[in-house]
Amino acid sequence: MTNDKPLIAVTGPGKGGFVPWIMTRLAIQRAGGKAVRVHTGCYVPDMQFDGLVVGGGSDISPEHYGEELRELAREDNVRSLRQRLTDSLIFLLRILFSIKLRQSRRDPDRDEMEKQLINRAINEHLPVLGICRGEQLINVTLGGTLHQDATEFYTEVPDVQSIRLVKDVDIVAGSRLAQVIDDTELRVNALHNQAVDQLGEALQVCARDRNGIVQAIERTDRHFVIGVQWHPEYLPRQDSHQRLFHALVASAAENSRLIR
Repeated sequence: MTNDKPLIAVTGPGKGGFVPWIMTRLAIQRAGGKAVRVHTGCYVPDMQFDGLVVGGGSDISPEHYGEELRELAREDNVRSLRQRLTDSLIFLLRILFSIKLRQSRRDPDRDEMEKQLINRAINEHLPVLGICRGEQLINVTLGGTLHQDATEFYTEVPDVQSIRLVKDVDIVAGSRLAQVIDDTELRVNALHNQAVDQLGEALQVCARDRNGIVQAIERTDRHFVIGVQWHPEYLPRQDSHQRLFHALVASAAENSRLIR
């Protein structure tokens, strides 16, 4: 690239997604990069970029990993007033932040676009950061599978969903993620329904929550391909989470200099 700042492509839905786009754009700018929004309505296959962020959003169609769509687990009809109010608040937050609803919609066109971008970035040795859905799609693109409904695994620790820090994650010591975060323990937010099951080619688990659910993956044979289940873009005041964007931009800048 000829731009002084590395250009980071940030994917998202064709409709909505304004808040996560703005938060991700600001995170990339603070890290020294320049963000460009990419969705199915403006995607150009030969577009130029130095790094890639695959954002959150709708569930990934299970046909991409050889399964059929199954109905998600139903919640108990008997709930307290407090639970109902909490559910209503989460519903409003999901609308505001353009995050998928419980019985989620799917976006096959976006799936295909992002798979193309992931494959291209990996083939061209460009850094990739997958966020929530993005982490899951990295895994699926490389031949892995997903748990369509991760909530069924929350037994010892309840499934709490919030943009605030609500969940403890253990990071594998010596992993690239641990080097970026500079720690092996992290408190994260949680807004996901699906989760990584079988790993794709050349991927390894680098973080799990206290229920054992995969919370982050990384490529073993590339400089920077990391996927996280949480949303670091919503945590601008948390330095540990912002290091993900700084590491991405730094890697993109280095690759850009090598190309020039």
